[in-house]
Amino acid sequence: MASRDVAFWKEAINDEMDSILSNQTWELVDLPPGSKPIGCKWVFRRKYHTDGMIQTFKARLVAKGFKQREGIDYFDTYAPVARTTSIRILFALASIHNLFVHQMDVKMAFLNGDLNEKVYMEQPEVSKLSRFISNPSVEHWKVIARVLGCLKNTKELSLQYSNFPAILEGYSDASWISSVRDNLSTIGWVFTLGGGAVSWGSKKQTCISYSTMEAEFIVLAATGKEAEWLRDLMMDILFTANNVSTMSIHCDSQATLARAYSGVYNGKSRHISIRHEYVRQLSRYGIISISFVRLSGNLADPFTKPLTRDLVRITSRGMGLKLLK
Repeated sequence: MASRDVAFWKEAINDEMDSILSNQTWELVDLPPGSKPIGCKWVFRRKYHTDGMIQTFKARLVAKGFKQREGIDYFDTYAPVARTTSIRILFALASIHNLFVHQMDVKMAFLNGDLNEKVYMEQPEVSKLSRFISNPSVEHWKVIARVLGCLKNTKELSLQYSNFPAILEGYSDASWISSVRDNLSTIGWVFTLGGGAVSWGSKKQTCISYSTMEAEFIVLAATGKEAEWLRDLMMDILFTANNVSTMSIHCDSQATLARAYSGVYNGKSRHISIRHEYVRQLSRYGIISISFVRLSGNLADPFTKPLTRDLVRITSRGMGLKLLK
């Protein structure tokens, strides 16, 4: 609000809200009688255009006392807009190959995706602080103040790309049982291209892991899934299709690294066994390779746990966050 472009920001915000409201995009209502939000299925819907650019939607769907079933009670829940990761990939490639970037925008593109059925969904919780929004304590207010202070003190930083390195690299990390309330771990990953981050994620695991290695395997599978998507995107871009090689994912757990290349999983957890096999297949087919990185050099570390100021600065620079020139 203090920038010289404040009038343009306000105009864009008002245009966005007017379009959403005038098109009756949503209506806030109570769930139908008998609906039970707990235990509802998370529905992921992902589709690709030929250029690999389209947004994904995620929602818990419930209706009239039973779970809505994909293909029966509802069908497409995606919107025809570009995924931000795709845009960052194109920026990085433009920097690597010294290309000019031309920008265009279609206003309210996501409103062009029609829903033919009535779909009920819960508003998502977005992160860690939001889990306590209904009953915040003094400690939570202190953390909010710290977050706002961090944003204020880093507003001069921007995500910048260069012409090196010209390959995609991934980093994965897990913090075992980061929440004592539910014994769930936090996982995080980040991919870099052209010296800057192009894709990243941080979320709480949905299943309990019994060791650090199991937690690391869960995040390796999630990172591998994103690596596979990024590789497919790069294959769709004509001038990079012939240069797409095996993507290196860096992990700071030697035990996980050894187990990833082992043909046998001796654990009793089926959900870990499935992820183990998925990671092995990605490695076998040359989609990813897994290498060891020291804890201090793992760029995914800040996505899973609090770090010292020096480590935050080091990992931030590694992800391409630099002062505006």
